[in-house]
Amino acid sequence: LSYCLDTMKPTVTQFTVIPDSGTTALTNDATPTITWATSEVTISKVLYSVNSTTDYKDAGTTSEGTYTLPSISGEGDYIIRLKIVDRAGNVSDVMSQTYRLDATKPVFTSKSISPQATDDTPTNNTTPSVSWNITETQLDKVYLRIDNASSPSRIEMSSANSGTFTIPEGKLTTTGEHTIYLQAVDKAGNYSDTQALTYYLDVTKPVLGSV
Repeated sequence: LSYCLDTMKPTVTQFTVIPDSGTTALTNDATPTITWATSEVTISKVLYSVNSTTDYKDAGTTSEGTYTLPSISGEGDYIIRLKIVDRAGNVSDVMSQTYRLDATKPVFTSKSISPQATDDTPTNNTTPSVSWNITETQLDKVYLRIDNASSPSRIEMSSANSGTFTIPEGKLTTTGEHTIYLQAVDKAGNYSDTQALTYYLDVTKPVLGSV
């Protein structure tokens, strides 16, 4: 009779969580993907858990692989753990990664443009100033677009929750009604609702009639 004894636990040589969201990074992806690798060839199962040291679920049965987790419910910091079990029942050391989920978009609490101009009282100021206040603890950038809310051409104004920005010369050049669109994005990639400001510009000089 032959008897093969294996008491050596598997070694996890690689464990990553995608997207990468560590102790300082943030993501709005609620379905992260884990990847792993091990030098162990006799794999029984690969197990993972989310915020638990006991409730492990199957992720695969191969020495190298990827697995996309079911959607994580709720924002906050999560600990994703992984361990590998070989066919002899030996269990690897537990590997862990922190995953920070933020799915809340920034919110504009106020916005304004100066000078204020209406259809009845337009202005010839081609460099108005835009002001804003935003509620967001992890704000990344505040952007501005002119006359096209989905234009890829946007102007980066600031990374501050509140501020004032003067539209550069040459951006507003034609007489008529213009719409200034504001949008903010946080460090997790959540975009605010687009905010619109109306601006009436008159740069057409009067023409004298004949006498």
